[in-house]
Amino acid sequence: MLKDVLKELSEIRVLSTSLIAKKLNTSEALVEEIIQQLYRMEYIKNDEGCATSDVKCSSCAYKSMCTSTPIKTISITDKGKTLLKKL
Repeated sequence: MLKDVLKELSEIRVLSTSLIAKKLNTSEALVEEIIQQLYRMEYIKNDEGCATSDVKCSSCAYKSMCTSTPIKTISITDKGKTLLKKL
């Protein structure tokens, strides 16, 4: 189930525990616990980005002039990507 949730996270743009739970035929509570476990195991991490751009705010040339509010997103770490390749 851990790998299944990681795979779903890699395929979606907006985190929705209810959508993942529905796709995997399980409860939202279980999906939330698995996501916390993925953080602890360092397969995913929080990122800060802009809702209108795929570029992280910290590396954006326009960050000092930007009026967009950064949003927290999830990124798959290199460790997570390695696990996904094994699927």
